[in-house]
Amino acid sequence: MSTALKTPPVRGRAPPPRAAPPPQFGGKPPVPRRAPPPSRAIPPTPTRGPIPSFVPTGAPHVIKETPFANTNYMNAASAGKLAVHQKHLTADVAKKGEEELDTTFRVGLAKGAVDDMVLLSDVTNPGIVRNLLERYNEDKIYTYIGPVLISVNPFKRMSDVGPEFIKKYAGISKHDAPPHAYAVADHMYRRLIEDQYSQCVIISGESGAGKTEASKLIMNHIAACSGGGQEVSRIKSVILESNPLLEAFGNAKTIRNNNSSRFGKLLEIQFDRAGRPCGGIITNFLLEKSRVVGQLKNERNFHIFYQILCGLSPDDKTNLGLTTPEDFFVLNKTGCYTVEGVDDAAECADTLNAMNVVGLTSAEQQSIFLLLAAILHLGNVQFHEVQNNASAVSNQDYLDYAAMILGIDNAQLTTKLLSRTVKSGGGHRGSVYEVPLSAIKAAAARDALMKGIYSRIFDYIVEAVNKAMTNVSSRQSICILDIYGFEIFEKNGFEQFCINYVNEKLQQIFIELTIQSEQEDYEREGIQWTKINFFNNKTVCDLIESRKAPVGILSILDDVCKTMHNEGEGVDLKFLQKLNSISHAHFSPGTNTFRIKHYAGDVNYHCEGFVEKNKDVLFKDLVRIIQNSKVPFLAMLFENEDVSEDSRKAPTTAGFKIYTQAQSLVSKLKSCDPSYIRCIKPNDNKRANDFDEKRVEFQVKYLGLLENIKVRRAGFSYRGVYKRFIDRYAICNVHTRNWKGDPRKGSELLLQNLRLPPDEYRFGKTKIFLRAPETLFGLDDLRDRTINHYAGKIQRFYERHNPERRRIIEERVYWFQQMYNLFCNAASTSDFGKSLPWPSYQWHLEEAVNWAFQIYRNWWAFLMVSSLNAEQQQQMRQKIVSYDIFYGKKKWPCNRVYYGNYLALDQFYSESAAYRQAELELLRNSGEKCVIFSDVVQKVNKTGKSQNRAFIVTADHFYKYTIGKKMKILKKPISISAVNKVSLSPFDDTFIVIHMNAPERDLCFDLNVDKNNKVAEFVTMLYQSYFVINNKPLPVEFKSSIKFFNGRTEKKEGIYNYN
Repeated sequence: MSTALKTPPVRGRAPPPRAAPPPQFGGKPPVPRRAPPPSRAIPPTPTRGPIPSFVPTGAPHVIKETPFANTNYMNAASAGKLAVHQKHLTADVAKKGEEELDTTFRVGLAKGAVDDMVLLSDVTNPGIVRNLLERYNEDKIYTYIGPVLISVNPFKRMSDVGPEFIKKYAGISKHDAPPHAYAVADHMYRRLIEDQYSQCVIISGESGAGKTEASKLIMNHIAACSGGGQEVSRIKSVILESNPLLEAFGNAKTIRNNNSSRFGKLLEIQFDRAGRPCGGIITNFLLEKSRVVGQLKNERNFHIFYQILCGLSPDDKTNLGLTTPEDFFVLNKTGCYTVEGVDDAAECADTLNAMNVVGLTSAEQQSIFLLLAAILHLGNVQFHEVQNNASAVSNQDYLDYAAMILGIDNAQLTTKLLSRTVKSGGGHRGSVYEVPLSAIKAAAARDALMKGIYSRIFDYIVEAVNKAMTNVSSRQSICILDIYGFEIFEKNGFEQFCINYVNEKLQQIFIELTIQSEQEDYEREGIQWTKINFFNNKTVCDLIESRKAPVGILSILDDVCKTMHNEGEGVDLKFLQKLNSISHAHFSPGTNTFRIKHYAGDVNYHCEGFVEKNKDVLFKDLVRIIQNSKVPFLAMLFENEDVSEDSRKAPTTAGFKIYTQAQSLVSKLKSCDPSYIRCIKPNDNKRANDFDEKRVEFQVKYLGLLENIKVRRAGFSYRGVYKRFIDRYAICNVHTRNWKGDPRKGSELLLQNLRLPPDEYRFGKTKIFLRAPETLFGLDDLRDRTINHYAGKIQRFYERHNPERRRIIEERVYWFQQMYNLFCNAASTSDFGKSLPWPSYQWHLEEAVNWAFQIYRNWWAFLMVSSLNAEQQQQMRQKIVSYDIFYGKKKWPCNRVYYGNYLALDQFYSESAAYRQAELELLRNSGEKCVIFSDVVQKVNKTGKSQNRAFIVTADHFYKYTIGKKMKILKKPISISAVNKVSLSPFDDTFIVIHMNAPERDLCFDLNVDKNNKVAEFVTMLYQSYFVINNKPLPVEFKSSIKFFNGRTEKKEGIYNYN
């Protein structure tokens, strides 16, 4: 890409401009001659373009209008005591005949349902439900509680989504538009850019509440607003296309949700300093592996099984032995094969496309489908009891077919499913036994194999997505958490226990970072207020996860697994007996069950299968035969499994994994600036326009929305540091308009002169607190009226006293509006707007245009450099040094790649292997860190003859070697610190003289042995090393006659004369 920047032409009737400089980086706009401006009509103001997604540092800021009318902020209950204060300010004395400044501080009233439930008149659970219902009936599914967004699942496609609405929400204040997930996304993105601080959004709610859809809206908005470029577009594509791929393998239809996430996902989108996505990483939590082998009635297995049965080609299905879902036991047990409104064949096409986008090769895709087919066939294998508590395969054909697909000997697979190898004793004296398995345990071994294969396929896909996103190191990121919702079924098992535990942790974060932190903020600032009681669910989290006495349920479960040597019927009962020792207000033991009082309600958990599922161990016998599979992809999935019999390392339990993942998740989220979306499910029928008030009220209660509102209302709706407050609102009063003193004193003076009720504000140690939202909105209104008033005065002054000056100002405004429309989306173009033609301008805009061009040039260079990887940036730095040395003095190939160590590269040196060996010995013996330059040169010796030598440069020394298959070092190294200067000719030759301080002789050589001009590169490398060593620039001279002394004495002078 050329580095030339287009410069703006001059328009109007002024004399012709002087010629523009050559089209090179660093050029300036053409400068017109001075001439009086012609009298002409002012062109109409152009319409605004889309709001820019990113304003670069140093670029002129444009005040933009919001695309929405202000929403209803005021309510009758809190406005009454403020409405009487109608005479607050002494009006500024305006000139006679001019409209006086309206300095009245006003409050307003809200009509109907409110956007922000902090403003509710009826602050009760029924009042919250009623407000949500009124908005839901108007297709307004989003509502705020201060900074928290409440989202009610509409169970239908909404009209306020898509590119048009993304543009409307881009770059505007969160409260200047109706509540929306786009507003939350834009707020996070702008905070990331402005504060350079990582953000996260915690999306919570029960299964079917719309969490996954909310996360998609967040990702779509960030992708649309975060700049462009080829690499950025590729990363965005991977991020967006990872959704259908992970949903295919990780989502399923459940009783409550047609697209329920059966795993947790934390997507971390990493950004560079320019606000563009530069990488990302996905962390997955607790895939529900048990769904592979069984589901509840009217539920489905993971989507991918139905997709391949409907979407693969007939030939592929024939090769894999695939028919219809009714023919496979793991799919036909529930009688549910389809999802209303979902085309599995079309979804399969989307999944295949996503696989291509994330970089899965055709061979990898075929291997994945092969293993999925094997899982389906394994699920059809049945067992029956035989004598001596052993078992046999009931349908050997199915097992043989599955073994063939897996590339495993069918006899070995049969043996390892029907028996287990047990070793007794230790060391070499131990005995090995083949213990037969009952039909139930053989089926369990089959299920464990199916779950093990599927979970590793899922982990491989997640890792493939992460590799495609490059996962670079970045200082800031946006984390989007999409995790399974709270679940309560008729029969709740180990999976529901883990899912609900993670949701308890998320609820704890919400409490700590909103309600609890807000009250602690008041205490730190010394603000007196009425404390709000709320349920802190930390006690429930401790009940489940505590590793200290009294230990939690997970620790008890792990302890039972450690002491359990063989599976037995009584292990779950033993676990339940140990739970009886727990004494906790939120725990109740029962017969084969135990109950936990969660924040979302009481849940009875059935102990059956808890211990076995927590062990989560696949028999080593099965792992060994898989590692020897003839299918390389399958063997690779299990290659890191430890199958040695002597290994004393205890296997990690599923409970411990989810505990450590939950702690890591909490730490990650707490390191970010959080935003919250609380999702609510309006009904259990998954129907649109169906609002079950009792069902919603239950969720409102356990989500703690009422307490959240009370804290916001009983406390203070606004808090901010004094400087930020006085900087924004000083203009509202004549006594503070030009305030330069202490920010706190200025804030106190401002509110005293506005004569607000004293109980409406408090002064903390570092912050000011405003109680009612109406107070803040009233200040904003007064500020807007004040600014508009003085803007009008300025406008009338110029209209009355200086029409010519007014015309010039309007011309300038018009030009900058043209610039804004032209360049507002420059950051998203491939060349960052370099090819865009600048609008023409009049003579009086010369200084402003030059200023704008300089800002744009710096911003363009910043984006260009930011888009480069580390190696490319290093090349750029070297090219800049080369430019400073050679520009205007000697021609140099600026487009050449600087490889540096040429002798190590096969394409430049045929004996590179010999060189690499010599280089290794050099670095080992000399202590040098690396070679920065190496090449074959024609060295001029003391007799004037030329010799080919290998010339090697490290950070501190020069080395000379013989060339060939055996490279030998010649004489001692020469220190770079002894260099005096470098001489070159101003012509196109490649001869270099390095003048040395005595007693060293000058080095003279030609760098054109392989017909590649490396002079600029070599001198640049030497220049940088010399500067590091001597802390001063290396003198470089360009002469047509160069004298050098490379003989035994200084009397032997050599001259290289170009004349």
